[in-house]
Amino acid sequence: MKILMICSKKFYDRIPDIKLTLEKSGHTIILPNCFDAPGTEDTYRNMGTKEHSKWKASMLRQSDRVILGCDAYLLTSIEAKMMKIV
Repeated sequence: MKILMICSKKFYDRIPDIKLTLEKSGHTIILPNCFDAPGTEDTYRNMGTKEHSKWKASMLRQSDRVILGCDAYLLTSIEAKMMKIV
């Protein structure tokens, strides 16, 4: 199954373990936009409202395309303890 992972940037450090667990179960994992460059939004925000808005709109269009190509999405909201994936 092709799964898109969605979560807040503050949990990006937890994604690799979850991704690995899902991949061991045979799933293909798609990571959130800008996972490899989490500071990208701040860069565009610092360029001003107009540039940030253009960038944000392009990310939403990209997300729409990615979602359509996936079988499922996993929205993670992680508490203090690491969640167990079954």
